[in-house]
Amino acid sequence: MKKVCAIVCTTTVRDNSKLLTQCLSSLRAAAKNQLKLTIIVNVESNTPHNFVKLAKAIDHIHTSPVGENYTTRHNTSIEFSLRQVKPDFMLLINDDSWVEKDFFAELNKMTAHRSDIIVPKILRGLGPDLDSYGVEYFRSGYTKNNVFLDLETQLASASCVLISSYLLRQIKKIYGFYFNEILGWYIEDVELFIRAKNTGAQFVKNQKLLAHHVGTSTWGKNTFFPVYQNTRNILWVIIMTWPSHYIRRNILNILLVQLWVLGFTCFKFGPQLYARAAIATFHQRKKLLAQRALIIPTYKKSEEFGETFSDVSFRTKTGIVIPAG
Repeated sequence: MKKVCAIVCTTTVRDNSKLLTQCLSSLRAAAKNQLKLTIIVNVESNTPHNFVKLAKAIDHIHTSPVGENYTTRHNTSIEFSLRQVKPDFMLLINDDSWVEKDFFAELNKMTAHRSDIIVPKILRGLGPDLDSYGVEYFRSGYTKNNVFLDLETQLASASCVLISSYLLRQIKKIYGFYFNEILGWYIEDVELFIRAKNTGAQFVKNQKLLAHHVGTSTWGKNTFFPVYQNTRNILWVIIMTWPSHYIRRNILNILLVQLWVLGFTCFKFGPQLYARAAIATFHQRKKLLAQRALIIPTYKKSEEFGETFSDVSFRTKTGIVIPAG
């Protein structure tokens, strides 16, 4: 019988207790008679006392300082799980996500090939629309959840994803960490999966693994904090993970999308957001370059890094594309 450890990080930015209850209930229902499931919930220290009502559905509660970022919290819970639980797979799932009843039954059927990272089909809320089926990484450094079933993708979203414990141990052995804590919030999953892909990890997509994700339930859509984190981290991931010749080759794509980001953020928040991201990048340049010196030499075939990308600079939700320059 497979062993799976589900890790859920929840915050007190908004009250997500109803969604968290749904998440936990769905996991328990899906695991019944299918596999051994351990649930770890990582909460902030000021989580309301009514959270205790959910304790029966949770195996381990990890308490983190208020405001501690998701990368640090995930790393803490992953490390504990690998040492104490020793699962076959780690399921990273957001507190506003939940799985269908046959989710783990379908996982048990996946025995035909190696699966380091298993990407489910994730619907937006209760509706029929796709939230993500893999993640598309553009040659501009921009990243977007894939909302097309027939589109080949390279990476995955941590809103709901299965990662083998074997791969996580290899990642820790190579880099000394799982998620890169310099990123804090947002695109941290993209950076992790870029490293995983380029050190040989196998991604497998499965439409029969069905999950749901509300999205934007913590910070809200297009509010200052997530837009700032995304704006900054797009640049930081390029600096840390792209070989130099891919930066040179795609510099026009990078600059064009950065101009679009600058225009959008200035219209939405004024010039301070993009300026703040640029200043933070300058202040962290030594750490970013140190990470680059650690990461890029680990790639098995740096000349194949281009396989990480989509073949376009951008794609809208309706399928309109901006070709790669």
